[in-house]
Amino acid sequence: MYHPGKVIEVFKPNEKGTISADNSTQAICEMWDDNILAFLVDKKLSLKIKPGDFVLVSYRPLKNFNPPVPEHVIIKILPKVQGEKIWEKYRDAYLAKKRKNAQQNEQSYIV
Repeated sequence: MYHPGKVIEVFKPNEKGTISADNSTQAICEMWDDNILAFLVDKKLSLKIKPGDFVLVSYRPLKNFNPPVPEHVIIKILPKVQGEKIWEKYRDAYLAKKRKNAQQNEQSYIV
């Protein structure tokens, strides 16, 4: 399973002022479902990723975990037009579901 996200900020180990215990890169992403999360960036993408990028995050389950634990690694940087399109599709579906649930939860106390 994969989820689209929008990169808000990127943390690289060699940035001025950064003190890092390893050579990994992380990105803070706004997800289509209102979550803001930090993800590991795959090493092959670490020099290319930047704020404003649309990305795919792997939620595939890690092996040997029960219950399953998602991988949470950015594995693709999408072309801007394609990324915006996918983001909007997911976002629109999420907001429609959220509105529907809110309407169902409204209750009239007037009999």
